[in-house]
Amino acid sequence: VRFFQLYVLKNRDVSAWLVKRAEISGYKALVVTVDRPRLGRKEADKKNKMIMPPFKNLEGFMSTKVATDKGSGPEAFAWSTFDSSLCWKDIDWFRSITKLPILVKGILTHEDATKA
Repeated sequence: VRFFQLYVLKNRDVSAWLVKRAEISGYKALVVTVDRPRLGRKEADKKNKMIMPPFKNLEGFMSTKVATDKGSGPEAFAWSTFDSSLCWKDIDWFRSITKLPILVKGILTHEDATKA
């Protein structure tokens, strides 16, 4: 059984597209990650001057073009791309766009665990 784990993007159109793609691809459930991804400070990334591509969309990740500017670090990219302001209305929105069962991953408070 395959579950699709989604880090919710600020761009809801892209998030919706990813959910539809998961449905079409045969995933059996949607796992919505609600605790914003926190990237570790990796010494190798610092040493190698790891940068993210300057493209802020999925096409950028697939591009073979070499970055012409310094881009941004992985943590800055995560902050600018992923939505850290999720609330229960967002889960309701996901329910409205998919028939897949929804699992909520990363609940951090007792109140939210009770509500889930």
